[in-house]
Amino acid sequence: MAEKSKGPPPPKSDRDRASESGIPLQRHLAELVNRTCDGRDQTHPQDRQLWRVEAEEVPAGDGFLDMLLICRTQGNAPIRMAVEVKRFYDAYEARPMRLLFLTPRRSSRFTNSSPMLPYRDPEKTKGRTDLPHRLMAGEFYATLSCPVAEHCIFEERKGNVTMDGIARELLAQMEALSIEPVADGERFALVPVVVTNAELHLLRVGDVDLTSGAMTSGPENGEVVSWLRYEKTLSRSGVKPKASQESKDFVSWAAERVRSVYVVQAQHFIEFLRQFQLPRGPWGPGL
Repeated sequence: MAEKSKGPPPPKSDRDRASESGIPLQRHLAELVNRTCDGRDQTHPQDRQLWRVEAEEVPAGDGFLDMLLICRTQGNAPIRMAVEVKRFYDAYEARPMRLLFLTPRRSSRFTNSSPMLPYRDPEKTKGRTDLPHRLMAGEFYATLSCPVAEHCIFEERKGNVTMDGIARELLAQMEALSIEPVADGERFALVPVVVTNAELHLLRVGDVDLTSGAMTSGPENGEVVSWLRYEKTLSRSGVKPKASQESKDFVSWAAERVRSVYVVQAQHFIEFLRQFQLPRGPWGPGL
């Protein structure tokens, strides 16, 4: 029997088209963050001084950062969060799209709390002429423990959109932002985050049959998660602010370009912010 065609999509209203753009989702998330931090949300009053929206639609390179959040705590350098908001929705089935993330079967990083994140430290780049970038990268300790994935499969592709592409573009925008003469004397971590309405599914890779190329063990369906860390060689730059870096071998060359990008389901974004802190960075305790 021939597969039944989905047929033409239903006609779109103005509200549908606005929703499809992702702009309403982005603006609502910004409002939720500020509402949590300015005291209007009385559910968690201890969070009022944590995260706030520093700026929206921030020019960065050839594009814009959807949101730039900042968290200041007494005695520590600020943490900034570069947020890209993505809406993925299956109009035919009237439900959010599913994103399937794969984690290696024997990965020791499954719940590792040490992400590899960009940061800026003016003292370490003072007088440097070998830029074009000021962002370095190093291993941080994060209070948020979460699963780590290395691959992402879209339930339905829209053009050439991939999680690798989204993450790399976000990191490139952060790189471009770092060379702007803003907050020049400030040391801060810059955390990349993708927030989406999509369902996040996590699946461990099982045994594979070499004849069919199919997995033959492990669960058939992935676990639904609220957030995860997407971690692989996503950066075009190394860990130090140099136009080119000398590496002893390709293993270390690739390792210097590993970055962690957090992917968060939109309904859990505020809880993610409540739990996320970086009490220790590459320069030691006390960010």
